[in-house]
Amino acid sequence: MENRGGVCLACPSGTFNEGKGNLTTKGSVPGAPEDITVAYLAETNSIILSWIVKCKNGIIHEYRIEYFSVDDSPGSKTLSTRDNKIQIGCLPAGKTLRFQKPTLSFS
Repeated sequence: MENRGGVCLACPSGTFNEGKGNLTTKGSVPGAPEDITVAYLAETNSIILSWIVKCKNGIIHEYRIEYFSVDDSPGSKTLSTRDNKIQIGCLPAGKTLRFQKPTLSFS
């Protein structure tokens, strides 16, 4: 097999087919979360954040989401999930919140 752009293909006739060879795999670091969406649930005063990770290289243990109040709170809150979405409830009324892009814990 030969590797062209990360895709294994059958070797052309008369070329390397057996024995030793080198193959470079994709990197071992997962890609960053992409296509982040936010849905507000008025009945529970909560939001659902969801995202996709196109390159799941390695084993993703958890995603961490950090957020804080822009208006007055000095500290931030950090939540974690093993899924690619999280519901965050008990949000303070009338406050502007800023969310950081989800980060990964992986091996």
